[in-house]
Amino acid sequence: MSTASIPDTGTLIFLSVKPLIRVLVPAGVGFALQRKGVLPGEATRSSSLLLVNFFLPCLLFSKIVPSFTPDNVSAIGPIILCAFFYQALPLALGFIARAFTPTPRRFRWGLLSCYKYGNWGDLPSAVVLSITSTAPFNAETDGDLSLAYVAIFILVTYVSYFFLQGIRILQIDYRNPVNAALELRYEEGDFGTARKYLNRLLRGMPMAHELEEERERRDKRADAGDKGKRDEEEPHDDLPLRPRMASCATQTGSDNIISPAGLTPPINRDQYATGFPVLEPVPSGVAPSRHTAASSPSLHPHAGVRIVHGVWVLVRPIFQSPPCLALLGGLVISLVPTLRALFVAPAAGTSFHPTAPDGDPPLAVLYDTASFVGGASIPTGLVVLGASMGKLRIPRPIGRLPLASIASMSFARLVVSPVVGFFFVRELVRVGMVSADNKVLRFVMVTLSCVPTATLQVTYSILFAPPGQQNNSELVAAHLILQYVVWAFSSVILTAFSLNDIF
Repeated sequence: MSTASIPDTGTLIFLSVKPLIRVLVPAGVGFALQRKGVLPGEATRSSSLLLVNFFLPCLLFSKIVPSFTPDNVSAIGPIILCAFFYQALPLALGFIARAFTPTPRRFRWGLLSCYKYGNWGDLPSAVVLSITSTAPFNAETDGDLSLAYVAIFILVTYVSYFFLQGIRILQIDYRNPVNAALELRYEEGDFGTARKYLNRLLRGMPMAHELEEERERRDKRADAGDKGKRDEEEPHDDLPLRPRMASCATQTGSDNIISPAGLTPPINRDQYATGFPVLEPVPSGVAPSRHTAASSPSLHPHAGVRIVHGVWVLVRPIFQSPPCLALLGGLVISLVPTLRALFVAPAAGTSFHPTAPDGDPPLAVLYDTASFVGGASIPTGLVVLGASMGKLRIPRPIGRLPLASIASMSFARLVVSPVVGFFFVRELVRVGMVSADNKVLRFVMVTLSCVPTATLQVTYSILFAPPGQQNNSELVAAHLILQYVVWAFSSVILTAFSLNDIF
């Protein structure tokens, strides 16, 4: 591109600020509607399920099919590498931050999940589509191509969540809560200073008011002559164990199944609405069994069968996830010319060019339907985001919020990660993994280094909480509010630097 097409400073600022309007308007409407009671909790939960299972798959399919070709499929490799790097870096920073900033007991592992998983869905889609659909990009093709690149980031998220079992991080807080009495003994130095800080590194730094509340409970037990058995236990430095499993004999309902290979507790079939299995807590009245379904010789008589079942447990969530199916199906269709020609018109001169009576490809109506439905994905996600933030109740005193943790996460995700990401993409260009001429890819990769925590963290925190137990969605929302304030500035700066570097 010639130097005449390089945006001036005013244009760079305008292009950088414009996406904020598209994000803030629907999010602000969701916030206002929730505050007025128009969008109660059940409504946002239903909207989240509809988004994950219908709107988002349609959006991904409609953008991938026409955008990927054998000529640009080589971009998938660098995107996958970049995506995993953008997950690993914040996760490492999260472990460090958790050890030095106080965190509520019920949010020790959810915090790490918030560090690891960024919002690679509605937010960057709105930003990159807004910018790549106008000059200096090619407005006719670059918008769809940029969303196709974003879709690969989303695919990595789902692979990391389900196939690589990252979703289990969120479940630890609900299934293996911190032993408050034992943590207090660590903090009071009962086991030595070194083990106190090792415990913080492994399990997080406690909130001061939670320690004080536990001291009061301990004193009351002491006054009553009952100090409790848990205060007398020796410390264990290993990580939390998996929840126990119920025996096969106790699972009499037709809706409960036992996963093979002893990988998970019972799974409730009714909870597959989100596209992945939600683990069901074992009822308190059910005694643990020494023989699970995984060890039953009648179910798995051969080692080979057990291995196959174990692999299927890992792979199954991907095939039960509508977004993953849409991504994989869209990639296959886009890269096989004969299949692609059934959905979108092939290039001129192509030998295989089937048409329906109206002159369009035979399955164009399915592609058009996916495009129509997928258009609701981004605004719905932003409305749900705003509504989730509207649910936040600020405690009194405000110090009961993990303010240091909130600030640390915003700094790590929206200051450190973008700076590192900018130079990381530059290095990929320098070594030849990314073509310097692929301006859309370079812009997308840099942009997705600067995103707040994934809004799906709010949804999953709600879905995984056992009935009657407080979920972590409000804590996630509390971290998100500051992140979006910081993102409003950091994204503008990063976009301006990125466009100036690319053009």
